[in-house]
Amino acid sequence: MVLYPGESRELLLRIHGPRGRLVAVEEQGFPYSVASLEITPKQAQAPYQARIVVAANVNATPGVYIWGIRIIDITRSVVLGKEPITMVIMPKHMSKKLQSTLPALGRSTRTTAYR
Repeated sequence: MVLYPGESRELLLRIHGPRGRLVAVEEQGFPYSVASLEITPKQAQAPYQARIVVAANVNATPGVYIWGIRIIDITRSVVLGKEPITMVIMPKHMSKKLQSTLPALGRSTRTTAYR
């Protein structure tokens, strides 16, 4: 995920199972000092889709930030999966063309299925 200060990106996470159980999406180690995070809904009965929006602060310090999400079956208190996320905040003065040289990090939408 590549952002410039003041920009936001959206991730879509599809959770397919276990069907009918209450499942939650939790963040781990999110750098709240440089960005905000919104997960909607944070929990629901599977299957469902969660929308994750990350917005870099206007004065965010450029750098590479590693954080992650984990999917929890609340009904059974079991972790179903973990997904690391690399967030790169680019300096304001750097060309947006540079972002295209980071194709693996530049995706704004990601879909992952947990069963």
